[in-house]
Amino acid sequence: MLCTTSVSAAELTGRVKAFASATELSSTDILVPTVRDQLTDFRLDLRLMFKHSSGPIRIEFDPTLTWTGGDAVQLLSNIGLPLDQLPGNDSSRYFDWSEEIFSDDQHRLVTRVDRLSITYRKPSWSLQAGRQAISWGNGLVFQPLDLFSPFAPTTIDREYKPGVDSVLIESLVGNSSELQLLWIGRQENAESSSADTTALKWHSQLNDLSLDLIVAEHIGDDFAAFSLSLPVAGSLLRLETSRLCDETTCTLSGLANLDYTIALGPTLLYLFGELYHNGFGLEQIGDRVPATLSERMARGEIFTLMKNYGSFGMNITWHPLWSQSFIVLENLEDQSGLFQTAVNYEPGDASRVQFGVSVPYGDLNTEFGERELGDDTTSGGGSTYFMSVAFYF
Repeated sequence: MLCTTSVSAAELTGRVKAFASATELSSTDILVPTVRDQLTDFRLDLRLMFKHSSGPIRIEFDPTLTWTGGDAVQLLSNIGLPLDQLPGNDSSRYFDWSEEIFSDDQHRLVTRVDRLSITYRKPSWSLQAGRQAISWGNGLVFQPLDLFSPFAPTTIDREYKPGVDSVLIESLVGNSSELQLLWIGRQENAESSSADTTALKWHSQLNDLSLDLIVAEHIGDDFAAFSLSLPVAGSLLRLETSRLCDETTCTLSGLANLDYTIALGPTLLYLFGELYHNGFGLEQIGDRVPATLSERMARGEIFTLMKNYGSFGMNITWHPLWSQSFIVLENLEDQSGLFQTAVNYEPGDASRVQFGVSVPYGDLNTEFGERELGDDTTSGGGSTYFMSVAFYF
């Protein structure tokens, strides 16, 4: 909801987070000669968060400093689906506000501006410009309507969504509708004559029914999407479909999900299920990956190879300080998938601990199972153990 205030205030806070993971490798894995029997990843991240508000104007500035160590540096951190937000660069942003301070085979130090924006807000409209987080769509695991910087399905820490260089205008229309005009700038590349995204979204609330309509030009392609959510028997149902047309063909993607919360005495149980169709996906593993899919995977818009997926998850609040999440993500084409659980411990507002395991399953040469590469070598299929500790100040 749009609003404004006349209070002037400045705030500086921060977060320090340490993340570590270890992935088991089979004796035939192609990485064994390089990293032996285990792939390790260590990361230390510092984020400062400056916010200043004065009347209708708000300024946000979040610089980050990230040190990465372990095997993930040598292998460019591109093995499997990410469990943590990777230290990125600005190759796909309009402004280059990142700098690699130091790098070798085992260590990397990167500084980056993840937020730098100014907002002018009035009671019925607002203008936000700069590097900011943009989220469209109602997916719980997959995000076919989020063309900007969606989280990977396996990402554990979703506290800070990566920012994009954009201009967003929001305006109230009547008592129950809102219009958003969005422009996202990117550096020019060889993929298309246009690297920008220009989008218009209409959001309307009709009693319990929430409706979104989106039209856009996304990196030279025409994009249209429809999303709705409504309560069903105490749960919330969400439906989304998108259509993207390039010079030769149009592709449909979509999802449906349902979630429900149950109180079992002092314990809260949150359940959800989601079906996802990736129109750009392969019919079967081994098919040639088309440019339409590989380009979107490289941009971080899509994270899976095939067409149809299902996911089921739950979150249990065992205690006010302890909770645990479970998720199963399955490729419905080849019955391979991933089981992931994470335990969260929050002793107070100033700290948080997370730890868990991610276990892929599936037959040989399936998407999540072990893959044969020839010459008695394989890839993938190993379990990953992870832990993160965050402190706030």
